[in-house]
Amino acid sequence: MKLTLGDIYAVPLPNKFFAAIKIISISGKDTLVKTTPYIDTSIPEITNPLLQETLRNNRFFYNNLPAIKWVSGELPKGFIFIGNIPLTDIERKCRSSTFSESWSFVGHDVFDEWRYIHDREALEKEIEELEKKEMMDENIKKHKEVNLMNDSNFWTLVSLINGTKQIKEGIQLLITELAKLKVKEIKLFEETLSFKLYLLDTKDHACYFGDHSFREEKPNTFSVDLFLYARCAAVSRGEKIYNVILDNPKLMPKNEFLEELLDVTSAAYEEKKGKEFIFNATYDYETFSNKNGWS
Repeated sequence: MKLTLGDIYAVPLPNKFFAAIKIISISGKDTLVKTTPYIDTSIPEITNPLLQETLRNNRFFYNNLPAIKWVSGELPKGFIFIGNIPLTDIERKCRSSTFSESWSFVGHDVFDEWRYIHDREALEKEIEELEKKEMMDENIKKHKEVNLMNDSNFWTLVSLINGTKQIKEGIQLLITELAKLKVKEIKLFEETLSFKLYLLDTKDHACYFGDHSFREEKPNTFSVDLFLYARCAAVSRGEKIYNVILDNPKLMPKNEFLEELLDVTSAAYEEKKGKEFIFNATYDYETFSNKNGWS
């Protein structure tokens, strides 16, 4: 459908709501769109006074920002034409440096503003989950760019730690088995261990590992070293438990530490080659290295 300045469209939103938008500028394939404050379960009449107004975003970090943005491409088929309201002088002078990713996000500002007032807790949780997913996607992308040990092989080796009655005996058994591998595989184990520890390096996980957990109100009681050793204990639990902990930080081991896990690779290399292991993994497992996890 050919767009005309002043056109008003109803936009279907979640939960059977509708928003209303207005076309206020067209430049080639780009369209400047204004979202109005209208939100209801029915499509508005062209005479509705809210269609003359501009939505102001005030949720989270927004500060009365007008919901006016550029968008490229064609209007979605699901948008419903309501009518045309000639542009005001103010609308003709509107400028915006904001771009939407696609038409599918246009109009949703009014729904997010509505939820910020009426359903804030659920909205905050969704945003938190989205940020976690984006963080994981970024880590996975980086993961693909680094050579890591086959996951099955890695966890088979880690399972040796709890394969004996004493943890120290399990650690030594792991060292012995690592020393039998090629140097390249030993390095792959170190890369993978660092990566697993790096993924657990988040503020959420730091809040739940025991007496020295991270507390905003008592930052001095937080131990960066013990948090690292607690992450080592989480890895030693094996693949299934590790993945559960990764998804649910509250299940971090409480006051359990396994510093010795950090030394198994160097000990295995020295046993095999008779010299010091010098190797820098791609992922830094030291606390605060995962910037996204602490943002």
